[in-house]
Amino acid sequence: MSALLTALSISVTVKYITKPIYIVALFSAAAASWIMQKLGVIIDNHMIRNATQTTPAGAGHLMTPAWWTRPCRVTNSSTLCLG
Repeated sequence: MSALLTALSISVTVKYITKPIYIVALFSAAAASWIMQKLGVIIDNHMIRNATQTTPAGAGHLMTPAWWTRPCRVTNSSTLCLG
């Protein structure tokens, strides 16, 4: 991973390009860490590949209005969604 970041920073050394890339990488890592800690999942390369290959048509039937509005209760170790 560090080799990839090094190659990326060498190839785009313009500060107006490099800084936003690092900011996005930092926030992405923070979000992934929070998801892994709070929801108890492991984000690996297979999960990332599946998420990038999923089309809106493939996931659209799973995200119904009932799914978006279901009540959830967050505890210290997990999230319990009713419905």
